[in-house]
Amino acid sequence: MNHQHFGDDLAQKVSDNGPLFIGIDPILDVMPRFLHPRTPSRGSIQDTLQQFCRLVIENCGPYASGVKFQSAYFEVWGIAGLAALAYGINLAKQCDLIVILDVKRGDIGSTSEAYGAAYLSHNHELPGGGDGYTNELVSDAITVSPYLGLDTLEVFFRVAKKGGKGVFVLLRTSNPGSGFLQNAVSGDETVWRKIADFIHTADVWGKSGYGNFGVVVGATLENTREIREEMPDTWFLVPGYGHQGGTKKSVSGLMDRNRSGIILPVSRALTYGSSADSELAYGKDLRQRGKSFQREFLEIIS
Repeated sequence: MNHQHFGDDLAQKVSDNGPLFIGIDPILDVMPRFLHPRTPSRGSIQDTLQQFCRLVIENCGPYASGVKFQSAYFEVWGIAGLAALAYGINLAKQCDLIVILDVKRGDIGSTSEAYGAAYLSHNHELPGGGDGYTNELVSDAITVSPYLGLDTLEVFFRVAKKGGKGVFVLLRTSNPGSGFLQNAVSGDETVWRKIADFIHTADVWGKSGYGNFGVVVGATLENTREIREEMPDTWFLVPGYGHQGGTKKSVSGLMDRNRSGIILPVSRALTYGSSADSELAYGKDLRQRGKSFQREFLEIIS
């Protein structure tokens, strides 16, 4: 999508299609066997990854608001993986889906600026002027880590603001060791609350009432209402629904006063576990699962 304001566009999409985001985590061992690469060549690996992206996006896309690509599962295959990731991003945009690239970057100064430009800035000017280089990995939003300091977020936010892009900041994750940093007390506040306050101050608010900068909050956390109370108008990217233990109750606690404000990525429960032995059968399975998750999530926010 060609976003002018990410938060507004996301609000419209979720209103139309619901909060389902297709999680694309290509793992060869659990893909249907008919998709497995025939040789260990770069071309064969790339073809497998691209076929997987195509089948998932084309069949689940009508039931979702967007796609979340997990970059690591593409990067593990080197150049073949990055080429397939660029293919998937472009296809998702053609299908009018919002694209979140899950890269969890976080660094200082000019390095953060380069990461931001890599994923959020379409055109890179070349020395001497003239036409710029078009970046094929550019997405509508990325995930970032704040734990090198709030100055690192400032850089990502600045790059995002130029193009109306989105940034999702890791805030309260559900991995067992997360509380060591996120719940630590700094001064008179927990670290996660300081991060939340900073995001709210820096955000760019749209006509919908939502901003461009969201947070990542695990679906399996307890006492999630306090997070929503701290950030009443912020988009929450909520991984962990279903197989990882997130429930309708825990997700409901993260919704805002309009019973919205959340997006729910589903990857393995949506794309894997199929016994399909052909593209036709797998496509049918994907459509059934996509429709089922859309219906389930629409019931949560209704």
